[in-house]
This record gives sequence, structure tokens and C-alpha cells, in this order.
Amino acid sequence: LAWWAARTRRAVWSTLMVPIAVVMVVVLQVMGLNAAILSAFAPDFALMLAALIALLCLPAALRAWAWARRSFFRSSGIEQP
Repeated sequence: LAWWAARTRRAVWSTLMVPIAVVMVVVLQVMGLNAAILSAFAPDFALMLAALIALLCLPAALRAWAWARRSFFRSSGIEQP
């Protein structure tokens, strides 16, 4: 997964997903909907929304993990597996 996330052509796409997830959360807060209200009155929608936000942030998290792993191995001088 680290190799897949480290590809450069996906760098812009994965960094755009985090702001989209943040905007979704902010819009719901402005509308007066928070996690407690959504899970009480629309549990299926709350679960779908949580999964969608997690999937939107996953590419950026994988890229950050791959970057941290590469920089750790470069700085420590250990051969990367």
C-alpha cells in the first residue's frame, strides 16, 4: 500500500480529499447536525457518512505514512525492506 500511495500522479488528488471531508463536516455543523443527532435519528446515514469521510482521508493518510517511512529509512541508514 505504501508504494501505491507514494505514486506522484495521485499526490494532488489525495491532498484534495482531506479538505473535502473537512468541508462536509463543517457544512453539517452549520446545518445544526452533529454526530449525536445523526446517529440518533438517521443511523444508516451517519454510518455511511463516517465511512465516506474515512475513505476520503485514507489516500492522504497512506501518502503521509509512506513519506514518514521513506524519511525514517533515509535518515537512519537502514536498508528499506
